[in-house]
Amino acid sequence: MVVGADPVELGLVASLAHPGGRVTGIAFQTFDVDVKRLQFLREAMPVARRFGYLWPPGPIPVRMVDALTQAARRLNIELTMRSVAALDEVVGDPHLRAREMFVPVRVGDSEIEVFGSPLELSRSPVRTRGVAPTPGQHNREVYVEWLGMSTERFESLRAGGIV
Repeated sequence: MVVGADPVELGLVASLAHPGGRVTGIAFQTFDVDVKRLQFLREAMPVARRFGYLWPPGPIPVRMVDALTQAARRLNIELTMRSVAALDEVVGDPHLRAREMFVPVRVGDSEIEVFGSPLELSRSPVRTRGVAPTPGQHNREVYVEWLGMSTERFESLRAGGIV
């Protein structure tokens, strides 16, 4: 048996210490780790007041919900928890749309929608100015302008597929 949730809570075994029957295996109980992740997030962003916790489809153990809820209360944050099966659920979420979590950016002659910043700062709003550069997009600038490589040498390396 390999279980990603609490096998006791799911009714698969009587207890972890004495599962009963002929059961052997591993149970990945991550709620302690998830509580620690929430603590780290809080430390990294001390002014943030709202956090979200997403998990794949399937049951979320009651002990995990309890542990995260208690941690959120201790950390003085609002925690929203939700199961997400597909990216469409995230992109179509009305709450995320209302918070403008998806922003349009220009790419060449077209406009695409990208994930915005999850940070909401009242005195210094976060803006998304564009998409991430494509691999190699700034090679010339880095090698020639920043590192002082000759244009001829750079073109030779590029022609050889090295950069």
